[in-house]
Amino acid sequence: MSIALAFAVLRIGGSATQLGLVLAAGVVSRVAFYLVGGVWADRLPRQFVMLASDVVRAAQQLVVGTLLITGNARMWHLVVGAIVYGMAVAFFQPASTGLLPATVSQSRLQQANALMGLSRSTTSVAGPLLSGLLVALFGPGWVRSWRRAS
Repeated sequence: MSIALAFAVLRIGGSATQLGLVLAAGVVSRVAFYLVGGVWADRLPRQFVMLASDVVRAAQQLVVGTLLITGNARMWHLVVGAIVYGMAVAFFQPASTGLLPATVSQSRLQQANALMGLSRSTTSVAGPLLSGLLVALFGPGWVRSWRRAS
């Protein structure tokens, strides 16, 4: 997300300071709501929390992407979008962390955790690469609206 977001801030005339503000808004909202997300992940079915978080993230990506594509995006849209996205991640992460031990047998838990770690590491390298290529080819608005909310 941050590759397309950086180009989105630059596309609407933002500065490095404004990019920092947008990125900080996402991190602060994630940290602020992480405990709340963990409580809800323990009280509600984890799959429901994860799906609801994905729906919120997908809607956020669609709205911000549409605003960028149409040329109507303002800095405050990106800040609010980062806050909403960060909040959704704060609910998704605890639910997904707790789901793995509930779905994998104790004897396979170590391998499952290793596979999840490998998957996250791979996507953290391949995702920005693909995002950068897509931004270069199509622009930040299209990348944000196409990006899978995960």
